[in-house]
Amino acid sequence: MSAENMEVRWFRSQDSAVVHLYRGGRDQYGEQMLEYGGRTELLKDDITNGRVSLRIHNIRPSDDGQYSCYFESSVSYEEALLELQVAGLGSDPDISVEGHQDGGIRVVCRSSRWYPEPEAQWRDLQGQILPSASKKITPEADDLFQTEIAIVISEESNQKLSCCVRNLRLYQERESAISIAVYFDLPCFEMGTDLRTPGNFQCTAAGCTQPVSAQQASARWIYTPACHALPVPIDKPT
Repeated sequence: MSAENMEVRWFRSQDSAVVHLYRGGRDQYGEQMLEYGGRTELLKDDITNGRVSLRIHNIRPSDDGQYSCYFESSVSYEEALLELQVAGLGSDPDISVEGHQDGGIRVVCRSSRWYPEPEAQWRDLQGQILPSASKKITPEADDLFQTEIAIVISEESNQKLSCCVRNLRLYQERESAISIAVYFDLPCFEMGTDLRTPGNFQCTAAGCTQPVSAQQASARWIYTPACHALPVPIDKPT
């Protein structure tokens, strides 16, 4: 059955929320919602067989949701429901090192312009998921999202890792990797003399950021000859 002389109405939650309207053999834009102005096109190549398609240009996150297609003639009408799922693949993850935390190094991964809210993970070289220190998703302009995920790299943890951000609707992801050379403070020692007991020298661990066991440490005494003192003349007032 041809739909050339029918009314074809695409709308959102109710009849008045018109996305596109075809009536009287041509497109009608007087009732169209402002947010769809200049962005819709009714494809009529197969309209004589009762088939039409709606094309929406410059897709936005706000276009996400249900649409109804309504056909009406002088003797009958039909309606169909369609679910449109909008998805956007965001930027490549940006990884940065942002100082020390809890005895390790804090590494942060950020990625923006995702829709809907993405899933972010830290992984090791074998693809195993690593525990994160914090996660945050922030709304951006145009109803998009930015994700931020942090991890603390310790001396015992894997120092080669990747940040992966996934769009669960598209089953696609973006990934960035980083290899961090972590330098942790080694035990440090200082030597002093006990002036109350001539010839008695003491060696103690001092200024260490980690506990030091003397049983696990090695100490070496080195003798250095004393420097010769040179007399410095002092000018006397004339």
